[in-house]
Formats: sequence, C-alpha cells, structure tokens
Amino acid sequence: MLKGFKKAATILLAAMVLMVGLRGTTVKAAGDTVVIHVKNNAGWDSMNVYNWGDAGETAGVWPGTAMKEEGDGWYTHTLPAEADLNLVFSTANGTPQSNNVDGVSKSIGECWIVVGGEGEENDLGVKGAQAVLYEKPEEGWPVAAAGEAAEAVKDETPATGDVSSIMPVAMAGLGALGVMVATFRKKKDN
Repeated sequence: MLKGFKKAATILLAAMVLMVGLRGTTVKAAGDTVVIHVKNNAGWDSMNVYNWGDAGETAGVWPGTAMKEEGDGWYTHTLPAEADLNLVFSTANGTPQSNNVDGVSKSIGECWIVVGGEGEENDLGVKGAQAVLYEKPEEGWPVAAAGEAAEAVKDETPATGDVSSIMPVAMAGLGALGVMVATFRKKKDN
C-alpha cells in the first residue's frame, strides 16, 4: 500500500513540476524593442512613425504615433520588435510623408533614419521624402542610454509577494495530496 502511495505522490509531483514549467511567467528583455531615431531634414513641423507587417500596426493606425523630440531636429520612438519593421514617417496629419523603409531587422536594437530630400514612390504610388536608414550612429547623433532602452520595456517580472500562475497548480496539488493521504489512512484503518 505504501508503495502505491509513493508512486501516486511521485506522479502528482511530476505533473505539478510540468504544469509550473508550462505556465511560467513571461519576462520581456531589452532585446524585444527597437529604438528609432529620426532626423527631420525635411523641415516638417512634427514627426510621426507608422509601422506595419507581420506583427500588425505596432505604432497605431495611419498616420501612426507622434515621436518624442530629442532636440537638434531629432525625434525618437521605441517599438516592440515582434517582427521585422516596415516604417513610414509623416507629419501628424499624414502628409507629407517619407518613402518606405522596409525590412528593418527586429534584432537591430537601435537605428537612425534621416528624412529629407526627394524620395521614390512607395508601393501606394505616393512620392515622399527620402528616408535613409543607418545601423550605426555618426558622430554627434543621439544614442539611447542603456537605462532609457530598458525603461521602454514593460517589466513583467512578478514583484515579491505577487501571486503568480503557480498558485492554482500548487493548490490543486495540495488538494490532491490531501485526498490521497485521507484515502491511504482510511484503507490502513480497514
């Protein structure tokens, strides 16, 4: 009888460990975002960023999201890097706009784009300002501090004392263990 109890307890413990592993907490790392810096050489009064692709419109619907001014004609915005980025820049009302900047790698982490000059027509036939992608900054260009890039990422790590997804599994396991102990005692008494 004790052998059967040990076997059942071992199976229950293994099931609990498996459930905890499957229901683990997701934590986003700094590599899950791309910091975009845009130099406004087009002389626009504002700068919006629009992104589309496999992850959807992660900067909102057209004309996208207003970018934060960094000074000296630079703007910045941080996007989630769920898939490679396809970018267009515009003013707040969507016109004028830049040409497309397609296929920006989600693993780039940080990039610089200079908007200005005459560009090509985009896939919708709209001729926009030229937008040139740089993977490394030139001297004097803004660079996100490590802390700034980390702040842009939502930290989903549970704080001390938070009830995480393990609690339902643990409670079910304790309940099942209690039923097994009661059954074992009842059979032992008989």
